[in-house]
This record gives sequence, C-alpha cells and structure tokens, in this order.
Amino acid sequence: MRPIMTEKEKNFQVMFIHPHKTRFRFQLKRIGMPSGILQLAACLEEAGISVAFLDAAAEGFENEHLTGEVSPIDGEPILRYGLEIEEILNRIAAVKPAIIGLSSLTTSQSDVDVELGRAIKKAFPEITVVTGGYHASTKPEQSLATGAFDYLVKGEGEIAFTSLVKSLLGGDPPKERVVQGQPVINLDSLPLPAYHLVRNIQYGGERFHGGKARNTKVAEVFTTRGCPYNCDFCAVETVHGHNHRAYSLEYVRRLFDKLMEEGYKEVVIEDDNFMANPKRAVQIAELLHEARLDWTAIGGIGIRQLTVQTNQSLVVNQELIQKMAACGCYRIYLAVESASRETLRSVNKGNLYCDPKIAEQVVMALNSAGIEVYGGFMIGFPSETMEDVEKTVRYAARLRECGMKCAVLFFVTPLPGTALGQQLEKAIVGCQADYCYERSNYNSPHIKAKTLNRERRRLLIIANGPELVRAWESGGPWPT
Repeated sequence: MRPIMTEKEKNFQVMFIHPHKTRFRFQLKRIGMPSGILQLAACLEEAGISVAFLDAAAEGFENEHLTGEVSPIDGEPILRYGLEIEEILNRIAAVKPAIIGLSSLTTSQSDVDVELGRAIKKAFPEITVVTGGYHASTKPEQSLATGAFDYLVKGEGEIAFTSLVKSLLGGDPPKERVVQGQPVINLDSLPLPAYHLVRNIQYGGERFHGGKARNTKVAEVFTTRGCPYNCDFCAVETVHGHNHRAYSLEYVRRLFDKLMEEGYKEVVIEDDNFMANPKRAVQIAELLHEARLDWTAIGGIGIRQLTVQTNQSLVVNQELIQKMAACGCYRIYLAVESASRETLRSVNKGNLYCDPKIAEQVVMALNSAGIEVYGGFMIGFPSETMEDVEKTVRYAARLRECGMKCAVLFFVTPLPGTALGQQLEKAIVGCQADYCYERSNYNSPHIKAKTLNRERRRLLIIANGPELVRAWESGGPWPT
C-alpha cells in the first residue's frame, strides 16, 4: 500500500532507492534490510542533509511477473518483482530530490540498476544519479558507460559519498566521475544506521532470505567489516579491502538499544566473519541477551571456528555453542563449503577445512543446543568433476542425518574483481542475472553450466530429500 506523503516529507535533497529485483523461477526470492544504504543515510543526516528512502523490492514484493527475458545458457525465463518503474518514477516526482543514490548488492542485479538509472535520467534529467556497491566498485568504467549514472562511488562510501553530495549541493561538482571511497578505520566514528527510514517495512517472518524468521520485526546488522581471510571466490575484499575491523562493544550496545527503541524483536548478524574472534562474538551474544533480542548468524560461520584445539587435536567447543544458545541464538549458517580439502586448497581456503567427523560432531552439538543449522555448500569449482560434486552433496546428506535442517547448494560463481573471476572470465556463458549463486554461469574443464543447472534439482533431492525440495519449489523458504 502506498504511504501518504505529507508536505513536510517532500523536497528532500537526497533520495535512496533500493530497486526492484529479478530472479529465476527456482531461485530464492530475496529481501533484506539495505544496511549499507541506512549507514550512508545516517552520515548524510548527521551532515544536515535531508534524506528519503524507497525500498521498491519490499513494497512490491508480491508483484511478480515474467520479464520476457531468458538466460542464454538454457533459456530459463527471468522474473521480476517489486514496484514497477512507472510507480518508482511517480515516487521520485513526489519527493523531488536533487540527488538519487542507487545501489544493488550483487552483480546479478546490476542490470536492474542500469534499467532504473536510465529511466530516471530520461524522466528527470535535472536529477544527479549516483551508484555504488560491489558490482560498481569492480566495474566502474563499464557501469558509467551505460549512461545510467552521473557518478560512481568505489569502495566504502560513507566518507566519499557524503563529500560528493556536499559538493553537488554546493554547486561545485567534481571533475572525476569515479569517486574513490576511503575505508573507515574508526568504525565508531559513524552514526548509528538510519533505521527510522525502514520503520514500517517488513524484512522478517516468511520474507526473510535466511529461512523463516521468528519475528516480522527483524533488523540486519554488522558488528565488523571485512574478513581476515582471502578466499579466491569471495567479493568482500573488492569493497572493504583485506582489512578486518570491528565496532567497539559500546557502539554495538548503543546499536542494540536503538533497535529496541524502534521495536525490533530480532537481529540478524550479517558479518562476513562473525567468529573471526570467538571471544568477541560471545561478548556480542551477551549484549543481545541483555537486550532481549533473538538472533541468528547468517553471514557464515566456519566449522573450524566452533572447535577448540586440545592436545594436538580439534574438538567441538561445547562451551561456545552452549553460550550462543543461552544468549538467544536459534539459527546459524554453517559455511561447510566442500567435502574436499584439495578443492578448498585450490581456492585458497584449505586452512579452514575440517575433517568430516568433526563437522558431524559440530552439527550434532548445535542441534542438541537448540540451534538450527543451515549448511552452505559450494559446488562446481573449476577442478571438480561431477563425481566430486556428488561427493560434496552426499556429505551434505550425511550432515542432514546428524541434525542439519537443510543443505543449501550454491554454485561457484566467478564474480568480477575476485581471483576466481579473473581466472574464469573467458569461460562465462551466462547473462548478468546468472551471477546469482543458484545457477552455474561458466563452463569448467569438466562440467558445462547447462549440465550443472539441469542437475540441480536431483542434487538438492540427494542432499535434502524430496519433501523439503517440494516445499522450496512451492514457494517456501530455504533450501534455495
């Protein structure tokens, strides 16, 4: 339902738009709180700049239809959901912003940004359109060449985007269209995200992208930035650099207090590596418990991070798992990745490998503590044959027998800016929408993308059983 906009709410200086989205029929219908936009908006408001926000994907979540476009890999049709472009343009006309910020998180949605940006430039040539995010940061020249954007902020944008907006509003636009972001070293210098902008938007319940959430009032937060590791397939470094930084416990405490004031009942930890420092992770869990907030960790926790070294052997860290459960954690995403140590070594992740027997014990311990386990598995690495893929899928099935709720099979995706993306650039056969982790988009030396996509349902059934796969196909939550 379209909200009524008062005169006081019109004529904002900057309007952020979270665009509509595309997906394939058997791809998870995602929706999530745009944490990056809320942080940028808070920085602008702190600088005295008025901000409006439109989440076109959330408001038009039930509005879905075929686009008429298909994947060049296998002719699979592409769907769109969210507000129609005409309605988005109507909202822009009502707000009358001087500047619009557009950003999608992933390469798979970059075409949507371009389509919307072009429509805005055509309808409102006087409005300056700025983009950013992962894809724009790795493909700045390509993004600007589309004609959809006036400026592009590369990397972390809090400092650079605020400076750009001040320059534009002050009538002194920069000569360079690519504005280099600066890593925020002191994260505590940032204001709390502008949660008031999404006060009436539902991101939880059955809409949540990490399985059905307990509550409808769910906030997604980051307590750290970046990751200390350097896996070849990961895009985190393209924006945050190889620089793992943490907000102070006092900042996080204020963040949780703010969420309680806003009426949130649940928090999703989206850190790229929440357990990089287990001691600190426990302290965060204790703060969540004090705030009486349910929580999940869906950014990914490695099996090895839930173990402890004792007498030259790894054992399950029962104390850590019990503490997480006692502090309100009811679900985690466990980044299992692969059954093969050699495969993980080939993509610079071998140091995080755990023996399957240890993995089984970790899953059983989590299950016994009352923490749901959504296991993440990556299939289709360049070195893998179909036999290797099926080995990982059977490993997933075994962990399901140990208590894992579901096994999420993600396809290896050579993202721009990553080592794997550079290595496999010439092997890519799909369109932008195929960069989605739920479809294969490149031909490896051993398996064609079309073959792997065709086999996906069979592999999901091996890992999860037919009943869970049918639930997913009928529109339920994960597995994706």
